[in-house]
Amino acid sequence: MTMNVTFNPTSSIKTIHEQYASISTLTTFQLQSHQSEYTFPWIAVAYIVVMIIAIPGNFLILWITLANKSMRLPIHLLVCNLAVAGLLIALIRIPIRTNQLIYPSHQYPFSMSVCRMAQIIPASCVTSISITLTAICVERYFNIIYPTNLKLRMTANKVYLLIFICWVVSTLFWIPYTTFMHIFNINNHTKACLPNWPTQPKLDIIIRNQTTNAIIHHIPFSKLIVWLLFIIFVFLIPAIVMVTLYAIIIKRLWRTPPGHRTMSMSASRSSMSGRRENNLHSENHGLKLKRRVIKICVACVILFLLTNFPYYFLLVLLDFHLIQFTDRRSVTVIADILILLNYTCIAYNAIIYGYFNKNYRRNAPKWLNLRAK
Repeated sequence: MTMNVTFNPTSSIKTIHEQYASISTLTTFQLQSHQSEYTFPWIAVAYIVVMIIAIPGNFLILWITLANKSMRLPIHLLVCNLAVAGLLIALIRIPIRTNQLIYPSHQYPFSMSVCRMAQIIPASCVTSISITLTAICVERYFNIIYPTNLKLRMTANKVYLLIFICWVVSTLFWIPYTTFMHIFNINNHTKACLPNWPTQPKLDIIIRNQTTNAIIHHIPFSKLIVWLLFIIFVFLIPAIVMVTLYAIIIKRLWRTPPGHRTMSMSASRSSMSGRRENNLHSENHGLKLKRRVIKICVACVILFLLTNFPYYFLLVLLDFHLIQFTDRRSVTVIADILILLNYTCIAYNAIIYGYFNKNYRRNAPKWLNLRAK
């Protein structure tokens, strides 16, 4: 099914919305970003760089984890789930988006099925990444704050079940949105895969000019609900949970400096048994390892906040016309940069959880020369 839309770049915002409010809820922002005649090779190059880092990085995480039984710990299995989501985005979504950036005026070359698949896969992956990062945080929290409570401890079987539920929920969450996707003929010479939001006259938000009563902005209720659910469940809740739990973990781990107990008992060391002293050294070593793991996790959370907040905040403002630009090129560039920023998680997750994790470096293939000393 292909829908025809005529778009005149010189039309005013008021004219555009009057023309489409009754037949379609395509926004000016969406039309501009797909109709633009500008090419952005530097953004395409940035996407390619992310893809070049993400594919081998995430593949190595999967390879190292699955090839070594000792690596199949709950936290490593969750990192594997991050790697799977990253690979799907890098192999499916980024190549399509790169092609659109290099050849923006070309016809959309794929079918309706591919149009919808190219939306549900990255959306489900981004949702899965948020859930998995939250699960890693909860796993670390229970492991450090309640180390003796076996019921709260994550096991491999629990992780497998969690991963299955994670993907089912992520996919079901985005199925309604993908049904809105259609292939449009713009100006009868360009095809684009865009959402056609259902209209609800009693629920849609319509902003009119007070003088002429003409429609200035038409915000479909369906779009508002999708954005709200997306922001709340994929960004806000995970961000609040991770910041809160990691703050508690950091307070616990950094409350007593490493070696403090050993130093305070140095006066009685001469009478201390060898076993007791070894236990203290082992305890301090374990504390240092836990701190290192938490530093890695916190680094990912900070990057999660830095790369996601601008995406959700600014893209919502653009999509709902709360901020406007007279230059179409600026809108397109900002939107593409925000989306690229959101996708960088597939690269930095692989680097932080892979390269900076001594367990992965220790079990890496010898020819990579990454083994931890």
